[in-house]
Order: sequence, then C-alpha cells, then structure tokens
Amino acid sequence: MVPRLRLELEPGDALRAVCAEAADSPWILTRGADGVAELRDARAPRQRPLRIELAGAEVRRRIAQGRRGLLPRALGFRKPPWRVLDLTAGLGRDAATCAGLGMEVLAYERQPLLAALLAEAGERDAPQLRGALRIRAGSAGPAEWSSVDAVLYDPMYPTAAHGAAPSLELQRLRELVGEDADVAATFAALRAQPPARLAVKRPPRGARVELAPPDVAFDGGRVRWAVYLRPPEAH
Repeated sequence: MVPRLRLELEPGDALRAVCAEAADSPWILTRGADGVAELRDARAPRQRPLRIELAGAEVRRRIAQGRRGLLPRALGFRKPPWRVLDLTAGLGRDAATCAGLGMEVLAYERQPLLAALLAEAGERDAPQLRGALRIRAGSAGPAEWSSVDAVLYDPMYPTAAHGAAPSLELQRLRELVGEDADVAATFAALRAQPPARLAVKRPPRGARVELAPPDVAFDGGRVRWAVYLRPPEAH
C-alpha cells in the first residue's frame, strides 16, 4: 500500500519516490527544522508529528533496562554475538533496542515509505547503537530466518483484535499503511520451517488472538511476547 500524502518536500527529496501525492490527504509529509522527516496530521495540528528516531528517549529507556527487559528475554538474549531477524520493523524501536543491547539485527520493512524513513534514521542514529543494525526494504524468507538465533515478529492486527485501544502512534501507522492481511500465512510459514526461536509481539490481552499456544510467554503491562521454540526433530 502506497500512502497518499500531502508532500511538503523539496522537489528532489528522495522520499517523493515512495509516496503518492494527494492534495486532499489529511497526512502531511515534511521535514522539521533539523531536516528529519515527519508526518503531521492536519486534523490534529497540536499533536506531535510522527518521527522515526532510533536513538530517541523511548529506545534509550528500553536499552537502560538491559537484559531484564521483556524483549531481550523473549529473544533469549545471552551475550553477543546474538543474531536477530526483525520481520516487521515498523517504527524500528524493537530493532534499535536489540542493537543497542549488542545484538546483530537485520530488520525488514515491506512498506516502502516506512522502509525509506527507517533507512534515513539508521544512517542518522547508527553511531549511537552498539550493535550492528541493518535495514532492508521487502520481506525475509526461510533462508534468512533459519540462520539466526531468534526471529522477532510484530504483526499489525485489526483494531477489533486488541483488548484496548492501541497507542496514538499505532493508530496513525495503521491508517497510513493498512493492516497485515497475511498474518496467518506468515505464521504458518514460520511454523513449517521454524527458526530456532520465534518471538511474536501481542497486545496485553493477546491470548484472545494467539495464533497458537506458545511454548513460553513474557507478559508486561503493555505487551505480551509469545515465544515458539523449534522442536528438536526440526533441527
């Protein structure tokens, strides 16, 4: 899905190539005074714009938690090198957290605009992340997820699947890029050719929309990680 946006960008800006211009769109893609791309909602001019920052305060807070955080525990992180594949990078915070903790991360994003924004953020913020973070546009396949220590999967479910309203940023993201229609098919492929460890991000009441009973789960106030381990006979 190519988002339709009002583009307030310079004529030669590379982001123009991954968007469709629409003068009637409520979404405005522009750049702040610091040159960072940002999405503004004309319907809510007082709201902060949506920016992808891989070394922002939220990511720094998660990194400061160290290995006791839900995410590194769900991924089975012990010590570097620990290779992680992020199938759905989204805003990039999970991938950046993993990299900041010292993991080697390959993050995929198939939505072209998000992939472009992530690539820009990766170049800008990479020096502040201790681990290796690589960002690619498109989708990963079994050859890639079978060669890492853990796979991170954060699918975007329909609004009705959530027990509580998602955050404002996730609402914006869903409106812009749509919902993942192939969640069941992707999960089936992951189970047919399982990675060593698969961590699926769920909302707090995620048991209602669990794809399959997990081998282990890590529950927090705002998120639940369902973890699936590769059976011994699948090695």
